[in-house]
This record gives sequence, C-alpha cells and structure tokens, in this order.
Amino acid sequence: MDTIIDFLQHPSRYGLNVGVFIAGAVGAFVKMGNKKELTFWQSFFTVISGGAIANYLTPAAFHFINIPDNMHFGFAFFFGFTGLESVKWMILKFKDKYGKD
Repeated sequence: MDTIIDFLQHPSRYGLNVGVFIAGAVGAFVKMGNKKELTFWQSFFTVISGGAIANYLTPAAFHFINIPDNMHFGFAFFFGFTGLESVKWMILKFKDKYGKD
C-alpha cells in the first residue's frame, strides 16, 4: 500500500510525467475519434498506450533532436496521436490471428 501512495504522490520516481502522459492520451483519444471496430476495452487500452508512448518517447526525442523544453506537451500530443495507429494495428492483427475479441 505504501508503494501505491508513494506512486500517487511522486509519479516521476517511477518514470511517469503526468502532464506529458495526459497530453499523449488526449492525442490518442482525438485520433481514435469514433472507431467502431474496437471494443471499449481495446479503445481504453489504445488511449493508455498513447499516453505511455508519449511519456517515454517525448524525452528521448528531446534528447536526440535538441528541442526546447516548452514544446514537451505539443510533441507528447503528437506522439500520442501517431502512436495510436501502431497500437491499433497490433490489436487488429492479434484479433485476426487468434479470432477473439
């Protein structure tokens, strides 16, 4: 229980930048729009994945590309927006391969 409380109080200790994660999740949500081929839980997973992709790709991109810090949220939104397609593609491929929802 102490670990959960510590995570909620200090998410950066566990590699989570809440602002960047939310920006990526919003980007994924915007990109998802009104997709009918995904179930609720698949859609939920893609939004969370968009946030996670943004959370971990944004700092790496800033390190290698040398982009100013004030652009973090814009790039996080972009990574969440584009990262969703790869996650959606993987879900649909697994669905085709195993024939299950």
